[in-house]
Amino acid sequence: EDRFKRVAGNGYAIGMVAALLGVGLGGVVAQYTSLVFTVQVSALFPLLSIAAALAFWEPPVRSEERHYWRDLRSALDFSWHVPQVRYTLLVGALLMTGTFGPVVLVQPFLLDFDVNDFWFGWVQVPLRVVAVAASLSAFIIGRRLGMPRILLAGSVLIFASYVGLALVGAAWAFAFFALPAIVQGIASPLLSNHLNERIPSEKRATVLSVMQLTFALQVAFFEPILGFLGDGIALRWAFVFAAVYFVVLMPPLLLLWRRSHGVAFALPAAGEGSRTPAAAESAGS
Repeated sequence: EDRFKRVAGNGYAIGMVAALLGVGLGGVVAQYTSLVFTVQVSALFPLLSIAAALAFWEPPVRSEERHYWRDLRSALDFSWHVPQVRYTLLVGALLMTGTFGPVVLVQPFLLDFDVNDFWFGWVQVPLRVVAVAASLSAFIIGRRLGMPRILLAGSVLIFASYVGLALVGAAWAFAFFALPAIVQGIASPLLSNHLNERIPSEKRATVLSVMQLTFALQVAFFEPILGFLGDGIALRWAFVFAAVYFVVLMPPLLLLWRRSHGVAFALPAAGEGSRTPAAAESAGS
């Protein structure tokens, strides 16, 4: 548990490096074949993941028989009745939705500026690089700023990215896509660690999956709306919708999160960087 934050950050970084290689090579394959073939051949990689998962070996552990639906109900009940966990899950799921927008919108943006298929992946490499760097430094940043400021700053950056993309009609606005990537790299491991410290070990895996479930429920309508607006009306309106969606839902959730934790979203005072993570997190309470 003591090493969770650092290990989680490294794990997210490894995943983002894989994504970096994927988007770069995907553009090359698409250039010499087609986008359809590139998507189809990508199905091979989950199959390789299945093979790797089946090769895992775990030492035998004595445990009681587990019942999926009972465990799920127990996790949902725990998540709802523990305010710190409840609002962290909701805030985390909304942050994940905010950082998911570029996954849907970055390629339509590149198409608007007639970027060649070959460069589709390579122009996204800088986004992955900053996400990897953010993930590797998440432990240090979290220790210096604390969770309240991380959530506030991350929310502001995501909102600013969508506003910038909606207002600036130039190719250089692509740089705004880097802001959600930075937030994703920093916030994901820190949120996992934040929850990890507040959930009993026997419930952790199931409770953490609740955030993924909440995220998936949002994306089920968030993604189609982005596609409808971007393709059917104008890409700018997809960015406007994402910004409005985020700015309507996140402020009340952040206030409820703050109330449940008894902390304030204050700026760090001079010399505050040397505090312990617990002290930094509760700064301003």
